[in-house]
Amino acid sequence: MSVPFPAAAPPPAPIAPAWQRLAAQVVSALLHPLFVPAALVWLMLYQHPMYHLFTDAPLRLRLFAMVVLNTVLFPGLVVFLLWRLKFISSMQLHTQKERIMPLTISIVFYFWAFYVGRNLESI
Repeated sequence: MSVPFPAAAPPPAPIAPAWQRLAAQVVSALLHPLFVPAALVWLMLYQHPMYHLFTDAPLRLRLFAMVVLNTVLFPGLVVFLLWRLKFISSMQLHTQKERIMPLTISIVFYFWAFYVGRNLESI
């Protein structure tokens, strides 16, 4: 009777150099979904050549501040509070169950930004 050999272990994953890991973390942080709406609004308000013709600087600043508050600061604060109050185990939201409450609250803040922005009389 022959004894079966154990299956060979898969080869270890290659380890990237430290500078590549750091670059990947920086790109990942900059393109985090929390920052994308604010970045797109900034591009639209301050970099688009035609938008400067239709709005003045104080209005652009108010719009940008509203978007940053409702899409970055408030959802980020909610995640931080949920973490400190032990509703979630990590700020990184590893499990799907931990993501439900922050995503729902973020949707409310996104809708609020849309609703307030749509009803501004000066636009």
